[in-house]
Order: sequence, then structure tokens, then C-alpha cells
Amino acid sequence: MISRIIVCGCLTVLCWPTFAQQLNCSAIVDDKQRLGCFDSMAKSPQKPMAQKKVTPKDDPVLANAKIAISKKLKDPNSATFGMMIRAMRPNVRGEPTDTICGYVNAKNSYGGYTGEKPFVYFVQDGSANIASGGQDPTDAMVVGNFCK
Repeated sequence: MISRIIVCGCLTVLCWPTFAQQLNCSAIVDDKQRLGCFDSMAKSPQKPMAQKKVTPKDDPVLANAKIAISKKLKDPNSATFGMMIRAMRPNVRGEPTDTICGYVNAKNSYGGYTGEKPFVYFVQDGSANIASGGQDPTDAMVVGNFCK
């Protein structure tokens, strides 16, 4: 009995990434299953895409990224940014997506700095996600999928 459970579990783990790639993850209604689908697709092997370190002199998009990230913070004026890398990264459908991944540190509502939090900024639509463990738990998943 136990050996059957282990074998079934192993087969599920081995087959799940392939199965998830065939699904349209966005069409899955259940939140946990949809997130699991996206996670398994992100773990599948993908060819590397170009990336480069970003500095304000090289890339004017950097200022837009800082503004978008700062707007999501409790104290936008306290934001300090660490390393930022602009790269074309694959989205869940494998399509190249222009992103900036980096780190931000800012003050919380008590006035203390929270420590560096990873973020991703999407150049095309100007949206941003910070993996802060805050209001939206999907932010951490999005950052994790794009900024490895």
C-alpha cells in the first residue's frame, strides 16, 4: 500500500510540469491550482535571455521603474534602491517580456527600514510587484517567477 502511494506521488511529480505546460493556467478557476500551474511552468527549463545591469545614464526606463515601485510603498520618499537588472525574461507562455528586477528598501509605518525586498517592473505596461509578504501574496510569486 505504501509503495503504491510513493509510486503515484513520484509519477505525479514527474508528470505535472509537462501537463501544466499544456494547460492555459489563466483558465483555471481554483486559485491554488492556478498558482501551482504557473509555478510548475516557471520551473520548466527555458533558454536564457539577454540581461544587463542598468544605470540611470544608460536607461531612462529606470526612473519610471523607481517611480512605479515607490508608489507601492508606505513611505515612497524613503525608498533606496539596490542592484537593478533589465532583461528580457520569458512569461508563463514563454514569450519574451522586458523587465527590471531589483531590490528596494524603505521605511514601514513605524518609521524603521524593512530591509531589501526584491521587485519586478514590467517595462511595457509600467506595472510593478514587490515581494514584501504584504497585502497581495501573488506579488511574491510574480517576482519569484521573473527574478531568479
